[in-house]
Amino acid sequence: IANKHIEISKPWELAKSGEIERLKAVIYILLQVLSVCVFLLYPFIPDAAMQIAGQLGMDIEEKDISLNNIDNPLKPGTKIKKVDPIFPRIQ
Repeated sequence: IANKHIEISKPWELAKSGEIERLKAVIYILLQVLSVCVFLLYPFIPDAAMQIAGQLGMDIEEKDISLNNIDNPLKPGTKIKKVDPIFPRIQ
C-alpha cells in the first residue's frame, strides 16, 4: 500500500513542481508507515526493527516495543539522517 501511495503521489514530481507542503505530507505518511513497521517487524527481526527505529529518530526502547504503544511514534520535525541500507540490494 505504501508503494502504491508513492506511485500515485509521485513525490519526485511534487519536489520538481515546488509543491513542498504536499511533498511534506506524502513523506510524513510514508515515515509513519515505516514507524508502524518497526512494531510489526520487531518479533521477527528485532535488530533490524531497532535499526529502523533509530534511523527514523524514534526515541523508543526495546522494552517499549508493543502494539499498545504504536500510536504516533514519530514526532513532527524529527530530522532523518542519511544512513546505509539495513538490507542491501542483492545483485
